[in-house]
Amino acid sequence: MINGLGPRLRSVLKGLGVFIGGAALAASIYVGAVALFLYHECDEFDETPHVANSRGDVVWGHLRACKVLIETDDSFVVMRMKNQWSFFPEKTLIGYEPRYDGKLVLRWIDDKTLSVDLGNVFWVSSSRIDKVKDIDIVYRYTLFPTVQGQ
Repeated sequence: MINGLGPRLRSVLKGLGVFIGGAALAASIYVGAVALFLYHECDEFDETPHVANSRGDVVWGHLRACKVLIETDDSFVVMRMKNQWSFFPEKTLIGYEPRYDGKLVLRWIDDKTLSVDLGNVFWVSSSRIDKVKDIDIVYRYTLFPTVQGQ
């Protein structure tokens, strides 16, 4: 059918077909990338036992391991206040990446002071929480640079 048309119109129609095919391919790649990003497997578990003060406020280490294109491990320190009702009763105090020899130590100094020793870490989040209601949180860690190839 395209052979009965003039050469200029045939050229325009072929170009339009190539454009539409290229756009469909680009859209397919985009949709696939978005689907891959949105669909990922994550496993979550507690890294440390829950440690409570005498009022019943609880803190623990939490790990989220996800696999999208690469594996990522995100570690957090989480707190739940005893007498706090809300839709999100757990607060993430700090996120960090422990070094392979790092060890998290959580200790209540008293009911209003929490000591969080992250050990050896590659990074810590800049959005850490230093106070929750009347509880002061003290952090200790040793920051190591990321070694290329690890």
